[in-house]
Amino acid sequence: MKKRALISSTLIVLLLTSVYLLRIYKQKTTDPIVCADCNVIIVSLSNLRKKNMSFYGSSRNTTPVIDAFFKDSFSFDHAIAPASLTFSDAASFFFSLQTMTHKFMNRTDKDIALDVLKKYKSFPKVLAGKGYNTAAFVSDEDYKYENGIGAEFGLYFDKSKYEENAIAFQPWQYNVGTNDLVKPAVKWLRDNHKEKFFLFFQAYDMHCPYTPRGKFKELFSMPHNPKIDFTACYMNLDKIEVIKKGNKTYYKLFKWASFLNKEEDVGVLFEQRDLDYLIALYDAELANADDNLRELFLEIKNLKLEKNTIVIFMSEHGDYLGENGYFMKVAVTGQGNLHNANLSYPLMINYPPLKGAYKQKQMVQTIDFAPTILQMLGFDVPEGMQGKSFLKMLGNDQELNDYAFSAAIRKRHFRDKGQFNVQAVQNREWKYNFYEHRDFEGNVVESEENLYNLLNDPEEKIELRDIEKDKLTMMRKVRLEKRSLYSK
Repeated sequence: MKKRALISSTLIVLLLTSVYLLRIYKQKTTDPIVCADCNVIIVSLSNLRKKNMSFYGSSRNTTPVIDAFFKDSFSFDHAIAPASLTFSDAASFFFSLQTMTHKFMNRTDKDIALDVLKKYKSFPKVLAGKGYNTAAFVSDEDYKYENGIGAEFGLYFDKSKYEENAIAFQPWQYNVGTNDLVKPAVKWLRDNHKEKFFLFFQAYDMHCPYTPRGKFKELFSMPHNPKIDFTACYMNLDKIEVIKKGNKTYYKLFKWASFLNKEEDVGVLFEQRDLDYLIALYDAELANADDNLRELFLEIKNLKLEKNTIVIFMSEHGDYLGENGYFMKVAVTGQGNLHNANLSYPLMINYPPLKGAYKQKQMVQTIDFAPTILQMLGFDVPEGMQGKSFLKMLGNDQELNDYAFSAAIRKRHFRDKGQFNVQAVQNREWKYNFYEHRDFEGNVVESEENLYNLLNDPEEKIELRDIEKDKLTMMRKVRLEKRSLYSK
């Protein structure tokens, strides 16, 4: 009997111990792991497309430097932008507010947006209040100081600093990039790395026109029409017009200058080989930017910052390079603005407390960054931030968002007049796009909605709105709920 009692007691102890250890294990795997007193570096290449990065599987070796630095990072497949506008996404990023809340969707509405942003606190301001030195090195046009982001930083290196640093700025050319900004950013890093800091770096290399330099000019060269000016920025407001001439097929694109200067819209005819060459130039530009970033990433290692610095690589949004018949993101329709070629963007995070490469399948939104970074550092999230911290899901499959919501309202778009509304809701399986054009009197001129199954059709080519009617009804409801939530 004594032997049985001893065995029973031992089993009870083992069972209780197992329960206790399981509880501790669960706690360790679900509680946020804080990186107290860590620094933060964020690098953003605006208009960068995931599919063109070798990190995300491109057949061209476009990002070897980025690939090496982030080989043991948390990488995300479903990071979704709140809009396709860089200045609008920037406000959402730093303040954790959806576009329909901060209302910065048109440059003409800047003053309205600034009044709204005064009511909220950005995460750079929170960090400054905790003793962090904060600096931003940015390109113009969308990040200029007066757009409301500059005041959130201790040092703001924008157009006002270009001349004294021998940086040539060309209005509306989006020409300031890594070649200009890496050196001053690295110098600031050397001067400030011994104290807690937050460094934000943004460059426009991936915005058209695509003009790789030096050895990168011919990196992915291929046959093309030498009469076409490939140093120009090309785009289209409507779906690309396909023109047949004899046995040849041409695609009509328009120069950016024709929209800005109201030149005659004659268009430029591209063959498929010319479109392929334009994409090759984009890839060469990316490889050029990647090489320029080498100095920044090497300095992070030389200063031994990897153990106490959160390093994030991202973009504000993607871009069109022919997907579904569009180039760039200037067509404010559901088809020409809301596909994930445009709304999805690359995201990699090196987080010192957690090691190892892990591909995150969950969906995160731009508004989730501010609360995540603050929680990573052990700080409280200010009231009013609309995003959710995704720290707990790093390295596991825990879901965060039921749906991602994207929305933009353009009041005037080049030659068209009126108000253009585009909205999208999506999870990893379903995507619903909504588009509406109203005239200045508020009358609906045109509207459209699209439904896609992203699991079977990730490129959003197969329209299902007339087939999956129950799903369409449900996604309509989700859009209205999200719009109502963020319009308050």
